[in-house]
Amino acid sequence: MTDNKIKALRGCDELADYISYEDDELLDHLIDLHVTYLDDDDNDTDSQGRKIVSRVRFEFEFEDNEFLAETRIEKTFALVSFPVESDDDNDDESSDNKKKAATQTKYTSTPTKLVWKKHKNLTKGKYGASTNSFFNWFRYAGDGPGDYTGGDQVALTISEVVFPEAEKLYIAGMGKDGDDDDEDDDLEDEYDLGSDDESEPPKKKTKNND
Repeated sequence: MTDNKIKALRGCDELADYISYEDDELLDHLIDLHVTYLDDDDNDTDSQGRKIVSRVRFEFEFEDNEFLAETRIEKTFALVSFPVESDDDNDDESSDNKKKAATQTKYTSTPTKLVWKKHKNLTKGKYGASTNSFFNWFRYAGDGPGDYTGGDQVALTISEVVFPEAEKLYIAGMGKDGDDDDEDDDLEDEYDLGSDDESEPPKKKTKNND
């Protein structure tokens, strides 16, 4: 989606609530966003011994800008599987409320540290308070309280909606930027943006970032 840049992100309703006005100023400098689905060995595990089912890597490339000291950022998500104990509700005479092994999956990620230029950190407000910036997503880990709320959903939306549907979302984003309405109407007819087809991006969800 090299040429579509921020317009593709703006065209996705599920991400709209995650992107602030200040974020737009930096995302205007986005020149490439690439998603890579990584192959894993059946025996691969993470640092906690959980089996890695699949991984996906996100690569953001920015042109030189006033915010970031580094213009290329990577973040990798892993779907991990691990055993948990659950109550067995079967009426087994040999055991009451017997513990039964079960398997659970969840998305995890190693937090990516962003290097900000002086006084340009979009994730920190006055007195160091955390903001609702989209760029807090890069600190998502998937473990413990206080994490970036909805971080796994953002990753899924980018990899399964924004990246494969970038051209369609780019056209939608043009309309949100206030470009020529007549031209947008023609493009919307071509891409059938208003249809109820199941391939349409999911409806916007509410969020509550910590």
